[in-house]
Amino acid sequence: MSLYNRADRLRQVMKVHSEKSSFSSDSLKKLIVDAGNKEILDIQLEALKEINKIISGFDDYAVDQLIVNGILPVILSCAKQVEYLEVQRESALILNNILAGRADHLKLAVEAGALPILLNMLNSSSPEICEKAAIAFTNTGVCGSSVYLQDAVESGLVQALIALYERFNNYLTIKRNVSCNLRYICQKISYKSTINDILPVIKTLLTDPDMETKLDALYAVTHLTMYDSNVIQLLIDRGIIAQVIPCLTSLDVKLLAVALRAIGNTLVGTEAQAQYVLHNNVLKYMPSLLTHTHNIIRKASLWCMTGLLGNNECQIQAVINAGLLPKIIKNLQDTDFDIKKEATWALFNLTAIGSRDQVWTVIKDGSISPLCALLKCYDEDLLDLSLQVIAYIIENAGALITHVVSLIKMCKITERLQQLIKHKCEQIQSLAREILKKID
Repeated sequence: MSLYNRADRLRQVMKVHSEKSSFSSDSLKKLIVDAGNKEILDIQLEALKEINKIISGFDDYAVDQLIVNGILPVILSCAKQVEYLEVQRESALILNNILAGRADHLKLAVEAGALPILLNMLNSSSPEICEKAAIAFTNTGVCGSSVYLQDAVESGLVQALIALYERFNNYLTIKRNVSCNLRYICQKISYKSTINDILPVIKTLLTDPDMETKLDALYAVTHLTMYDSNVIQLLIDRGIIAQVIPCLTSLDVKLLAVALRAIGNTLVGTEAQAQYVLHNNVLKYMPSLLTHTHNIIRKASLWCMTGLLGNNECQIQAVINAGLLPKIIKNLQDTDFDIKKEATWALFNLTAIGSRDQVWTVIKDGSISPLCALLKCYDEDLLDLSLQVIAYIIENAGALITHVVSLIKMCKITERLQQLIKHKCEQIQSLAREILKKID
């Protein structure tokens, strides 16, 4: 270790010891006693504010000492003092900081009974108290085990959040926290009994002009589309998927990416659900998305196309008629590996289940050269995928077989195919051998 690093480390250690010594066990115990003093409100409130300063300083040692010395039952008792909003407010802030901290601190707070008390605080007449309680549940959802969130849901968290939104939906911070909580509930709960209750609020939140509120609502929809086709159908029946599709015009990349994920999940549901998305004109948004400047958007758009092209000939034809095939093929030449791979998946689905005429369109739109170029890569999955697409094209070439063979030979891949015959993967060996035989 260098002299500088030794000195730097020594200063860090001295700083930690200095911070620890500033919170003696006796002083912390006195603060806890004062915080529990309901007889003298000024002393109680001052102690709570001081504890809040200590905890909000992210000093884990001090938090450990406060918990060891019995802060949790005192704070939870203070949080019940509905007649003193300032006391409740400071208590909620302390709980928030504990729940947002270390996992063991969060666990101890939950086991001490924090969540039922916070649930009651969501019913407060004070929007500020409600907001602090909602933030506490957000911290539990983000930082804690899904078990905690599930227990809270079973105790009525969803109903409390819905009621909170109905009472205070003109408060921006409350709207944001309700939306964020619903996002994590949809992500982490393992059962569907509350979905019907949640959907009307999500439907409203999706129309909110505030981007943060809308984004969390979109995340909630995306998580729900990952359950199964029954839940997707609920979202369709409630008109929520139809609301998501126009989000594809958003200039916000994060919102756009989340919307594409929800739509992509729907497209790989049932064929009828994919057809519903088509009827809602999703393809008119795709030209600009498949050529978007952000890689994450191009990849997500290609994933949507992969889902659609894997359904049936009718839906494949819709993609072709929309003029999207050349844009998919162009992405085979992208510098981003994941984008190339997703574009190859899209063509794999098309050539595997499409009609001969549809495969001919793939040939005519210039896919042979970029597909052959992919054979130079060393990624086993992409090699396998590319070879399969080429094999499907040759198999379905029919009257165009001479033209296809000529295009493949122009790419000068014979030597590469001979190398691939010796590949460690038997599937790649077999495909390379089959293609060589067809083009000789």
